[in-house]
Amino acid sequence: MLIPTGADTLSRAKALEYAGQIPSQGITGMIYSCGYAASKQDCPGTVNGNIALIERGGPGRTAVTFATKVTNAMAVGRLRR
Repeated sequence: MLIPTGADTLSRAKALEYAGQIPSQGITGMIYSCGYAASKQDCPGTVNGNIALIERGGPGRTAVTFATKVTNAMAVGRLRR
């Protein structure tokens, strides 16, 4: 996947372990920030059907597990399996 990182620059994204399978034809969509996805309300409605970008860690000193982040995003229909 290529991610725009500047006006005329694209960077290649690396696959993450446990991130699920990407179809051979790839995926397309706009990228929307869900912050830490610490709650269901962190993902905006505009990300539905697109790509949710979720930050590592959690707000302040609060840890948020990857499972919690994915669960919160999926609960509001933001991620597809």
